Amino acid sequence: MRRAVRGMWLVGGLVAPLGAAAQGVRTSISGTVYDSVAKRHLDSAVVQLVRAERPGEGRSATADANGRFRFDDVPEGNWILGFIHPVLDSLGLRTPLVQVLVRDPQPIRAVLAVPAAATIVRSVCGFPVDSGGLWYGYTRSAVTGDVVPGATVQAAWSRIRVMGTSLQRDTPNVTGTSGEQGAFHQCWMPTDDIVLAKAWHEADSSGVMTFTMPAAGLLRRDIFIGPVEVVDARIATDSGGTDTITIQRRTGTGRLVGRVLRSDGEPLRGARLRFVETGQEALSNDKGQFVLDSLPLGSYSVDARAIGFVSALRPIDIVAGAPASAHFVLDTREAFLDTVKVIGRAVAMSQQHLEFLRRKRQGLGRFFDEDDIEKRNPFYVSDLLRMTAGVRILTGGRVLFRAFSGLGQYCTPSLYLDGMQVTGIEEMGLDAFLSVHDIRAMEVYTRGAQVPAQFARDVGCGALVVWTGPRTRNTLR
Repeated sequence: MRRAVRGMWLVGGLVAPLGAAAQGVRTSISGTVYDSVAKRHLDSAVVQLVRAERPGEGRSATADANGRFRFDDVPEGNWILGFIHPVLDSLGLRTPLVQVLVRDPQPIRAVLAVPAAATIVRSVCGFPVDSGGLWYGYTRSAVTGDVVPGATVQAAWSRIRVMGTSLQRDTPNVTGTSGEQGAFHQCWMPTDDIVLAKAWHEADSSGVMTFTMPAAGLLRRDIFIGPVEVVDARIATDSGGTDTITIQRRTGTGRLVGRVLRSDGEPLRGARLRFVETGQEALSNDKGQFVLDSLPLGSYSVDARAIGFVSALRPIDIVAGAPASAHFVLDTREAFLDTVKVIGRAVAMSQQHLEFLRRKRQGLGRFFDEDDIEKRNPFYVSDLLRMTAGVRILTGGRVLFRAFSGLGQYCTPSLYLDGMQVTGIEEMGLDAFLSVHDIRAMEVYTRGAQVPAQFARDVGCGALVVWTGPRTRNTLR
């Protein structure tokens, strides 16, 4: 079966000009290379044109910034057209080849394309994209930029499941090793969750890099690893006291510069930038600019927050030789609020709210209601606890309570979310687990003897009880 396409006959993958064959004719072959995943033309692709009957005979051209390529003075014959590009090299995939017949001087146009995301996922992972996404790329040195073969790459994400009367968090993960050319691919990536990724090779490693899989289920992103350098840092052992201890913190020669803008393009002053792995922070100036110095080399995550704006968390590559650059655009929180219709002034208090007030009157713990949270204007959940006696905040927002079984000892409190116990967050910081904007109230019991019966467990380390939802200042549903 044949169909006419703009003066050519397309037969299967065969592109041939109309008209009878002529002897000794020459023509031009031009076209574009298109990335079906990114929905844009692919620049710097190496396009190859070879004789079908003699693959060693041919020529190559590099596509320009608009994906365009051209071969002039092509003699008659049967030719094969294809391209190579790093976007597919790491997966070992070949793009579909196009067969071109040169029979007369009429110029020939051809379109080369990266396969669609679903095709790539099925080809590499062996399952449809709705079963999980594919993250692929190269492991690279943050010092030289060269690929690092044999590096271990791990990706993990959080999943909360209802188990009877409690919430249980587990952390599925996928671990693999980059190949001889430094390429890796990780299947089963969730498309609706934040993924935490890390890579290491011998003594070098990255930090924890955070990303979200695109809806198409395919992400190409390299991960950089660098030398691990640590320095001693003094931190307070108790948020309400003056005692300090020495901990080790990663450092390096890296630098991050950038700007924070509002959605209308205006600079945002006073935004708080935090290098998640080390806890280093900076504030944006009147021009929205910020600088973070002495950063470890490798792939990490940076968090940007400002009062009244939606926070943004993004991966950053800190490499030797030049400062990394990052620009954040923060949307106002009002743009994400639903319209509220007021239908009356009297609001009945829920049973949970009445019990919260009863426990607050008893005074056995530390309580934060909506007014307390609004007054503090915290950026992170851990900010609510920094001035609470008996509480220690570690890098990344991990919260520990002072244990009374031994002098100077700390332990992990139990966490209850909307009345249900959440387990498995011991190694995950509270700031990564919860957004401060989702919290309506909080109860802090730093001693096991203070914990109400419904929130008690055998370890005797106290409990942190969090109530979530839109702040109404009236009800705790």
